[in-house]
Amino acid sequence: MMQTADLYDFKVTWEPFLLRVGFPADGVEKPPQYQNIDKTGHLYLAGKSVGIEFTGKCKRFPNTILGHTMLEYAKSLDPTRRIQNEAAERIFQAYFTDGQYPDRSLLDSIASDMKFDMSAYHSYMDSQENVKQAEQSALKWRSQVQTGVPFFIINGRPCFSGAQESDTFVKTFANL
Repeated sequence: MMQTADLYDFKVTWEPFLLRVGFPADGVEKPPQYQNIDKTGHLYLAGKSVGIEFTGKCKRFPNTILGHTMLEYAKSLDPTRRIQNEAAERIFQAYFTDGQYPDRSLLDSIASDMKFDMSAYHSYMDSQENVKQAEQSALKWRSQVQTGVPFFIINGRPCFSGAQESDTFVKTFANL
């Protein structure tokens, strides 16, 4: 986006999506084949090209419903979605790079660091209705987007999924 920021206005929105449905709240232990990161793989290299290091340090696959609930709350705070995007980036950093499990304690810490109104945040996160709504939205997106994450919809048009090189976006933007 930085390469074309002078040409286009961007609004990034993170929608809930479940890669793994039905996980317990504390997730599940990663099987041995997922314990080490393939540092020659497409995802690792794409992440590295934009400053993200996938370390595989967290030994559990997470149940992400609470993370999605937090991101839905952050989305409600700012129509530009900058707050939501920052929250998503912090969750990703914590899990994928630092190896921290995205449980409620970690999410609360991120919310506090981001200077959320903690009373309003806790009220939102403690509402089972909000958690259920995030889960229903995630299941809706899962039924519509079956190719993988991230999935990119640009100007309302489904475009592609998975880690992409910057040039893919530049070419897509030019063809819109």
